[in-house]
Amino acid sequence: IISQKEGNYYGATSFHPSYLGQIKHECAKIRLMDTKFRYQNFTLPNGLQVILYPMTSVMSIHLLLYVRVGAIFEKFKEQGISHFTEHASFLGTEKYPSVQILAEMEEQIGAYFNAFTSSDKTYYIFKAPHLYTQKALELLYEHVFRPLAVEEEVIKERGVIVSEFNDFWHTPDKRFFFESWKRR
Repeated sequence: IISQKEGNYYGATSFHPSYLGQIKHECAKIRLMDTKFRYQNFTLPNGLQVILYPMTSVMSIHLLLYVRVGAIFEKFKEQGISHFTEHASFLGTEKYPSVQILAEMEEQIGAYFNAFTSSDKTYYIFKAPHLYTQKALELLYEHVFRPLAVEEEVIKERGVIVSEFNDFWHTPDKRFFFESWKRR
């Protein structure tokens, strides 16, 4: 589980796959721990907080990156930017420049990627067989920190986001939660 410690998405410090060595070192420390909950919490040199929780009975990895950004932090002129940024992570990256190429890379390793934006956080989820940890970290990095903004894809995605935004306002419990957070 990887989380952005503070701030908004635009200033987020990137998690780069080159930190995998430090993560493996921290995992080794966990194996030496004799406690009920074997996890390790540490901060990478770039300020990103990492929580590792190895489960030896599971043959897969689950990466969760969350960024403290959502609708309650947006100014009026920025409304929807957090949600759009989340959607942009699916449209292709610098290394994998199309939706299809990106999906094929994930399919080759049996991976699953998803994301969602709440009122105060944006979550990026990546699951894969444990044999592909390095590739999973690289793909998560690509999705989150190197998305492409191809104009025709952006225009299509804008329509999807506007539709989801309109659906949101027709759900009373979501609207109540949003309004109560705004007034804090």
